[in-house]
Amino acid sequence: MTSSSGVSTHPLTAFGPVGASLVRTLEADRLASSYLFEGSDDESLREAALTFAASILAESPPGPPAGRAYELAMVWRHPDLHRLERDKATVISVAALTGILEQAHAKPFEGRHQVFVIEPAEAMEPEGIARYLKTLEEPPLGTVFLLLTTRADRLPDTVLSRCARLRFPPLENDVIQRRLVRDGVDPQEAQEAADCSGGSLGRARRIIDGGLCELAESMGAVGMRHTPETAHVVESVRAALEKRAKDIAAQQEGEVDRGRETVRRLLGDLIYVMSTDVRRVAVGDEARFIKGITAAEAMHLFSLWSDRAAAVHRNVTPALILFELVRTMRLLRG
Repeated sequence: MTSSSGVSTHPLTAFGPVGASLVRTLEADRLASSYLFEGSDDESLREAALTFAASILAESPPGPPAGRAYELAMVWRHPDLHRLERDKATVISVAALTGILEQAHAKPFEGRHQVFVIEPAEAMEPEGIARYLKTLEEPPLGTVFLLLTTRADRLPDTVLSRCARLRFPPLENDVIQRRLVRDGVDPQEAQEAADCSGGSLGRARRIIDGGLCELAESMGAVGMRHTPETAHVVESVRAALEKRAKDIAAQQEGEVDRGRETVRRLLGDLIYVMSTDVRRVAVGDEARFIKGITAAEAMHLFSLWSDRAAAVHRNVTPALILFELVRTMRLLRG
């Protein structure tokens, strides 16, 4: 689409140049059978994939998509839009993927297309991947697969070479702020979360939902002074992370293992927020959470906290990691 036909107002253009290229694909009606959406933020990938899928199913004339089909798809309720996630703690099983692949050979309920969203793509078991590749040898007419991943390095080359690969860069802070405000978040809170998000809409939302800025402030306060409240504050932070993770798991009908995974993600986000704050000091700006450190001390903390962030993925006990964050701050004071 050209700007005169609505490209500038198409919802996909919110995702930058990659989104604009998808608009042109829709206009030319030259859809690939399989796309790989890759980037650092799973939530942005999911929104982009949903918007693209809804636009495919809407079959709109040039201009922004609209109508019943688009509206149903945007809430995952269109009969020709299918979503496959982990059906076990860590994987998408062969059985689940096989069911989707069989469905891909059926005729669409409405219109010309079916769209299948698979996330995270790297969770597919090896046998399932083999069956998926077999399907792509003779792709069903009108079927489009959208694979989403934040870890393209974990996918075999045979998958990467069969997909149209689209790399989504981090979002600009003002884009994230607008999305959050649209969702009902206070503009100032939205701005703070966006500034700490590293271009990740998903992280920005977790920062708000988990109260991570407040937790970072608590950690900074107890870390920069000697106080008998340390154990109490650390325990409060750990409990807050676990409570929020349980809430998320309950909303998603998650298993216990998924709740633990969410705790690790929130803990990693908390470390990211704190690291962003000390990095801000290192370049001469004012700290928001970690008060009273010099630029040299901020650089030292940033280096140390990179190691603590890596420990999150090694399943180190969250309480131990939190105590280590406090200890590194205490070491600055001798």
